[in-house]
Amino acid sequence: MGLLAVAVLFTACTTDGDVVGVVGGEEVTEAEIVESLDEDGDGVVRRLEVQQAVADLAISDLLTRQDVVAATFPGGDVTIGMVLTSLEEQPPSNLATGAEPDRAMITARLTSMVNLRLAAVGLTDLGFPASIDGSDIEINNVVAEILSDPAFEVFATEETVRRRPEVERVATPHCLSVLTVGSESEAIAARDRVEAGEDIFQVALEVNISEAAPPGGSIGCNSLLDWSQAPGLDALALQELEVGGLTSPSSMPFEGVPNGELWLVFRLDDLQTEALDLASLGPFASSVIREQMASYEVEVDPAFGVWNSAELSIGFEPRS
Repeated sequence: MGLLAVAVLFTACTTDGDVVGVVGGEEVTEAEIVESLDEDGDGVVRRLEVQQAVADLAISDLLTRQDVVAATFPGGDVTIGMVLTSLEEQPPSNLATGAEPDRAMITARLTSMVNLRLAAVGLTDLGFPASIDGSDIEINNVVAEILSDPAFEVFATEETVRRRPEVERVATPHCLSVLTVGSESEAIAARDRVEAGEDIFQVALEVNISEAAPPGGSIGCNSLLDWSQAPGLDALALQELEVGGLTSPSSMPFEGVPNGELWLVFRLDDLQTEALDLASLGPFASSVIREQMASYEVEVDPAFGVWNSAELSIGFEPRS
């Protein structure tokens, strides 16, 4: 429902009820909103429709006071006037010429303006100064230039490892051998033999189903990201293993055995730390700045909704 439509709908009714907004200096009650939405006259209106109409009405009132702060973030704020100016200078593709933006358009633009400034604040706090002064285009150009700078990617990679040391393990080639048999009991028995000290190569030569694995069971070296695509292999369990460790037996469909089920046990033969390739998991610039942005507190005028730090967005949250 557009803002002009809201102003027309909520006119001088006399129904009693809780005041939820003001239009043209006149208080509007929730009962009046329900009456305006009840097109078929059955007295039934969806609660969500009422809540959304209240939000539209609140914004309609706010638009008359452009100095009102729509959102506050560390180091600054965004006013109603700033949002409207942005919409006028860079109108959305779905906004008809001369039309008034609705609540969704205004909230979407407010969200993007807050995010742009959070990115600039985050970069500054990370040691890459980016001013929040100037137009959206100017701020965006500065932010984009820093994020595309190879120096920031180097920093972002180091910062990612500092914050999540497990990333190095994910990017390290893991060299594996596999035992492939036709039943869980056989898999347990083969695993027990290796754990007891028998050479996995010899055990694999004896027990492996030849169609399912190379002779001796060695299947090469790949990063955990690549191994996560391998059938029957739990890359997360593999990440927990020390060199020489074996996974618990797992199964996968396989037509080469009578029961159609192949049982596998993987052993971590080696970690090729010298071949660590963090670039294979990157780039990290966008994830680092997003995580930094999500750490900040943002206050939003309730008329626009609530700030979701995980999604970096403003959304309408219906009342219970």
